Amino acid sequence: MTKEKMVKEENGTRMSKQVVTLLGVLCASWGAPALAQSNLMVPIAQITRLQGAMPNELRGQGLVTGLNGTGAGDKVSRQAAQNLIRLYGINVADGDLTTGSFSLVMVNAMLPPFAKEGQPLDAKVSTLSDASSLYGGYLQQTLLEGPDGKTYATASGPLTVSGFSASSQGTSVVRNHVTTANVSGGAIVVDAPESYFLSEEGKLELQLVNPDLLTAHNIASGISSLLKSTGCTARVKDRTLVQILMPTELQTQDDAIRVLNLVRPLAVRVNNPSVVVVDASAGVVLAGEGVMISPCVIALSDLTISVVSEDEVSQPNPGISLGTTERVSRTRIDVNTNDSELAEVSGGATVSELLGNLKALQLSPRQLIQVFEHLKRGGYLHAELIVR
Repeated sequence: MTKEKMVKEENGTRMSKQVVTLLGVLCASWGAPALAQSNLMVPIAQITRLQGAMPNELRGQGLVTGLNGTGAGDKVSRQAAQNLIRLYGINVADGDLTTGSFSLVMVNAMLPPFAKEGQPLDAKVSTLSDASSLYGGYLQQTLLEGPDGKTYATASGPLTVSGFSASSQGTSVVRNHVTTANVSGGAIVVDAPESYFLSEEGKLELQLVNPDLLTAHNIASGISSLLKSTGCTARVKDRTLVQILMPTELQTQDDAIRVLNLVRPLAVRVNNPSVVVVDASAGVVLAGEGVMISPCVIALSDLTISVVSEDEVSQPNPGISLGTTERVSRTRIDVNTNDSELAEVSGGATVSELLGNLKALQLSPRQLIQVFEHLKRGGYLHAELIVR
């Protein structure tokens, strides 16, 4: 085989492998991009949290009163109102209650770590009934329980609704949610669970907010270098957890606080995740710097089919009395195609390069989502694709 023939066959094979058609998206590999290393340095305090000090969600069912005709009329809400009134020794019948002035609600609050008795918390209120609005309501005292069923706080107070609604003569306007409300500082801690700086083995454990093995390694290396003179060392337990090993004489709450105060301001290099998140319903695309895409060529083909029905009037000819005037429906089908030219998309080492190349195609957000999906299927997108 001659050298010229070998070159031709090699070029033909390369060309056949370059062009891949996926539902109107054409991608062809031309080379390999250079990897980009993020230089972002972030304090440990912003990317970790203490393993033994986690917040706890509290919740309870309560009753909102004082609603001006926008409350509930369901049986469960009326029963809750009866139970509240009977606490004061008043026997009230179901028919004695004014429908629309109250509503059964769910109350939620977040109990932070190291909370103390008497500490105020913000509470979130949402309807459990057919109430149309919570505007102007007052939350009656509600017990808030933890996952273990124990009461840790009580909530009560006037509601703050961020939206509004108005109606008149069958026309209504609603802005934001009027069936959810806030009670600022309305929850009071009555009992707080114990929070600990040290684990049962005497270790300080830092949990990564965004688990990543390389970031965990950078955190452990930075802490070990910083605390070398104290006898403390750090190790990576897994991609989620970094443990600080402390000498026995330093395994106290006071020393743990001192170590944390030294460690938390330390800035370490963060590994950007190679993830692309797309939300088809909202038309949102989110991609980090670590996202890589092989060089390719993209073309889009839009096909629009329109079925148009038009009504026309058919009349008899002048002078002829046998005919009648009739309404006739005429239907036509319009087919429009819009094919874009092939456009080169260079290998994107950064988000700005990637979006700069795709912007040249003048893609809409929804088209961009489709491009990412087909790039992933074809093996050109070197990142995790999350579609919501």
